[in-house]
Amino acid sequence: MESYLELLLGALRISSMYSESGGKLGYWFTFIVSGALHDVIVGLVVGETIFTFTPFFAVLGVFALGFKVTGYRYPSQHFLIASLFNGSIIVFSFYLSSVFSELLVW
Repeated sequence: MESYLELLLGALRISSMYSESGGKLGYWFTFIVSGALHDVIVGLVVGETIFTFTPFFAVLGVFALGFKVTGYRYPSQHFLIASLFNGSIIVFSFYLSSVFSELLVW
């Protein structure tokens, strides 16, 4: 357990290093580290190792990075349309992360 936490702390240091330099990789890596921290905390509560949030946050990070790089914003859209759009991104990201997780489980 201690080595897993050390690994996460090292990942946090790398993530902050890339984020401080303004790198896109650091932006995406921050999502991955956040997902891994969610996995650790929920795993501690449940009492078993889980790998659910890391792929989910990684896919969400890809979408967020895509919006950041392209500069796409939709402030002129009605609140309901923007909410449906964001909700569909979350559902689609969860679906993709489920597919990836199934591929990784043997």
